[in-house]
Amino acid sequence: MCQHCVRFSRKTKIDDMDMALFKKIIDEGGKNNLYAVNLSWLGEPFLHPKLIDMIDYAKSKGIIETILNTNGTLVDK
Repeated sequence: MCQHCVRFSRKTKIDDMDMALFKKIIDEGGKNNLYAVNLSWLGEPFLHPKLIDMIDYAKSKGIIETILNTNGTLVDK
């Protein structure tokens, strides 16, 4: 619970995107020449349990760029 994260100060509930919805978005985007996808919005993307699967799926559908915004606190060797 990063003190800088607005995710925890919002009054509305914010959850991680489920994989089925992500695949639907990527499939539709891939059919329409989607070039890049940003896997960040509110919260730390490295906390999403399916982040690697999401990146792999996007790449398998021809998405050239996957973008992340992170504070880097979870990055290690």
